[in-house]
Amino acid sequence: MIQLLLLFLLSHFIADFVTQTDYMINRKREYWKASKLSKGLTEHILHHQIITLIIVVVFYGYDHYLIPSLIIIGGIHYTLDWAKVEFSDHLINKCKAKNTKKKNIFDYILEKYTFHFLIDQLLHIFTIFIVLRLFQKTASLGYLIYYIEEIVFNHAPISGNSKIILLVIFFILLTFGSGYLIAFIFKDIKKDVVKTDEIAAALEQMSEDELSHLQSNIKNFDKDFLIEKVWEVKENENNSTKSIKIQYQIFNEPDNDTSGRYIGYLERVLIAAFVVINAYPGLALLAAFKTLTRFKQLESKSFAEYYLIGTLISMVIGVVIGGLIKMIII
Repeated sequence: MIQLLLLFLLSHFIADFVTQTDYMINRKREYWKASKLSKGLTEHILHHQIITLIIVVVFYGYDHYLIPSLIIIGGIHYTLDWAKVEFSDHLINKCKAKNTKKKNIFDYILEKYTFHFLIDQLLHIFTIFIVLRLFQKTASLGYLIYYIEEIVFNHAPISGNSKIILLVIFFILLTFGSGYLIAFIFKDIKKDVVKTDEIAAALEQMSEDELSHLQSNIKNFDKDFLIEKVWEVKENENNSTKSIKIQYQIFNEPDNDTSGRYIGYLERVLIAAFVVINAYPGLALLAAFKTLTRFKQLESKSFAEYYLIGTLISMVIGVVIGGLIKMIII
């Protein structure tokens, strides 16, 4: 009965973190006029149900409970996600706009995207458990708590299939799931920066003398910008001209590119692997190697802060999940 719950959770995490596309996410605010249903949310729920149906039937088998449970879970999932899409941003902006003196602890919590993300996931997990419990297809909450305590403190054995499912779940949380979490954390702590288009326009309008003056006083310039002189010679029949090009980079913007995302996945997998095999010196080696690749950017204080926060979060997630994996396989 625990195995079935794990299969439903695995299906949820795959559909929410691994196979959900940006296209689906962007369509959640698009509605069909006739039914007033969200296009993206409807696709998202069907996507969840298809993945769950395939995984449960293949690894557990089909039963009469499956279709009604999927319909109930899908309906609640749609409602929760609709409420999040419609009200989450409004609530966050409302809390942020409050006067600092009038804010309480709940305002500071409710203005965080990370909090909304975590609550949303917890509600989905709770929904799956309640529906399966309604059909008497999973153990009671009391037994689950007791079983987890036995695993943690008394090293109670886990069946082979459940162990494999748990390892896959932890891998997804270690990579894709934690990637979402870290993105929301950075969104909460992100500082406002000057628009790059405005910076580019201002630099392009500078004369050669002004740019030379800027270059000579680079120490007084915002260190979030990397300034380089590149001369371009344009020749024609009458004369030749020179122009200066300014290259700049916003160092305090967190990386959103695909390569950076997958580097983060690999980093956390390596951290977890080092924990599982007790190779803790590898953590220091990994941190040193990562620092070398960002050495120039670390001159920016704001980037260094983001870098440190991201590294520490990855370390914590990798160590915690690595510890859970080690506990399961040993």
